[in-house]
Amino acid sequence: MNDGLFDTEPRLDHSMVNQIIQLEPIRPGLLAHLITVFQNNFKDLMDSLDSQLAAGKHDSLRIAFHSLKGASASLGAQRLSKMAGFAESLAANKFGDGSFEEICAALRAEFGHVRTALLQAQADQA
Repeated sequence: MNDGLFDTEPRLDHSMVNQIIQLEPIRPGLLAHLITVFQNNFKDLMDSLDSQLAAGKHDSLRIAFHSLKGASASLGAQRLSKMAGFAESLAANKFGDGSFEEICAALRAEFGHVRTALLQAQADQA
């Protein structure tokens, strides 16, 4: 999954982040709150993926990947969302048994980049 397949996707849709920032006067701390929720949800989803992977439960994997796809998209993390969608398709079709560990590692790495970009956007806002 780390072969450049998703490199053409923007890591972060800055227009989406800017829309959230524009709501700050109405809801101070909104971006910080959403980043915190996203981080916590990501950790929970990855823990769930690890458990489901160990148990070989493809349908549960599919659901967790689907949740990650939506959560990522809601914050503008386009590349992470596409990666999770790809993994969701593999799990739905019961493909990729041997590569799910690699996929989860790639998702974790991409999350690190997204988190950095979101925190930078938050710092730039201040």
